[in-house]
Amino acid sequence: MNLINTKRVIWVYYGANDIIDFNTEKNNKILLNYFNNKKFTQNLHLKQKIIDEILIESLSIYEKKYKSRFFKLYNLRVLTFGRWKNLLFNMLSYKISPTPLPSFQFEELFSKSKKFVESKSAKLYFVYLPDLLGEPYSMNKNTKFQHYQKVIQIIKDLNIPIIDLHVEFFEKQKDLLSFYPFRLPGGHFTESGYEQVANIIFNKIKEFEK
Repeated sequence: MNLINTKRVIWVYYGANDIIDFNTEKNNKILLNYFNNKKFTQNLHLKQKIIDEILIESLSIYEKKYKSRFFKLYNLRVLTFGRWKNLLFNMLSYKISPTPLPSFQFEELFSKSKKFVESKSAKLYFVYLPDLLGEPYSMNKNTKFQHYQKVIQIIKDLNIPIIDLHVEFFEKQKDLLSFYPFRLPGGHFTESGYEQVANIIFNKIKEFEK
């Protein structure tokens, strides 16, 4: 059943934590059902009312929690101290315990994804988004650039078009920290950073489709 009609699928891969997520999610029974059985479905499109009710209830719980934190200046403390703590933890953990890349399973995932997308008469694009904490960037020269070469090679071997933001964006900037809130690496870009990245992705896809 074709629930969505699209011409392109853009897979954004983030070098900081997508391998960690992959190693966790490849053991999830529901996700494995999707992976191993093309016909498996939870028919989620038929359960939208139930999904909405769960989301509304969850948001209500979070709203109450964050209102309480606001009056305790919780967010200000997190902004001031928590971000630096997370930054330090990330730098240390990269150096101590780099995450392994299960190459065969990783390749199989993208091979199946490509076949599925093409079976829907669409095109799969792979976007590599680097992690500023990783080599070759200046924040931590002792870390390994989390499987960058391996990941890129696997995608190339599968003939999936690559939009490499390491090459197209990061390497071309004189001041990468200017694209991060409060000039702190890791996490999300500023509005300007997202605009730059979106434009690169858009223009590269136009180049591929000339």
